[in-house]
Amino acid sequence: MVITDEVVVLISACEVQLTFGLSVIWLDSFEYILVYPDIYKSPHSEYMHHGEVNLGGFICFSWNSLKKGIGKNDNFNVGLHEWSHALCLNGFHDTETDPFFENYYIKWLV
Repeated sequence: MVITDEVVVLISACEVQLTFGLSVIWLDSFEYILVYPDIYKSPHSEYMHHGEVNLGGFICFSWNSLKKGIGKNDNFNVGLHEWSHALCLNGFHDTETDPFFENYYIKWLV
């Protein structure tokens, strides 16, 4: 898959939607962003995925799934979903997290 400016901008825009206004935005637990053209078989779970985040340092997206979720209100936005996982999992590596995010994350899950 060719990583175009559109791919970079839309994936980044999803991350900015979640982090805009936070005082601490370190996501240094993740070194790689993988973009697949469509849903893919995860090497870790052997299941088909639209996206995933893992503690091995990867954030993965299905490009088709990500594009379908942008601008819709159907509770299926892969970009927001995976970046949310990244923000949550980042704290597992003793990385500094934003106090607002940390204090309200549990409330948002309910």
